[in-house]
Amino acid sequence: MDLDEFAQVRAAAIRFRAAMVCARGAGLFADDCLGLKTFPHGACGNACELLGEYLTSLGLGEWEIVTGQRHPQTHAWLERDEVIVDITADQFPDFPHGGECAWRATDDHSWHAHSFVEDRRERACLPERGDHFRGALREVYPQVCELIRE
Repeated sequence: MDLDEFAQVRAAAIRFRAAMVCARGAGLFADDCLGLKTFPHGACGNACELLGEYLTSLGLGEWEIVTGQRHPQTHAWLERDEVIVDITADQFPDFPHGGECAWRATDDHSWHAHSFVEDRRERACLPERGDHFRGALREVYPQVCELIRE
């Protein structure tokens, strides 16, 4: 990933994070089955699916959701070409960058590698079909994207 694309990813992550905060405040995440009601707390996996879909829609490549564990917590973030995008890291008090994580796009893996044992990777996107939960994520995605345009 070149510096121009990195800057685009970073800007997109900033916009998406801000839209997620606005969506939470507007009550778009009232259906708590999404796990987004307390975004960013406890919302990392679902936020990754939504953000991955958004980045891909902008032509910024396909991303992987990486999940990791540290007892008893789990966490998820996006990776592509050794770049991490994590818009929910501020839910952890030991995250060393404070509020910076709202736009955290980096090639520095130190906190993630030290704090979590990676346990799986999957493509970051919203599945075309699925259960009620996946359908609810698909419904909220355009509403979040609309907030980016405002």
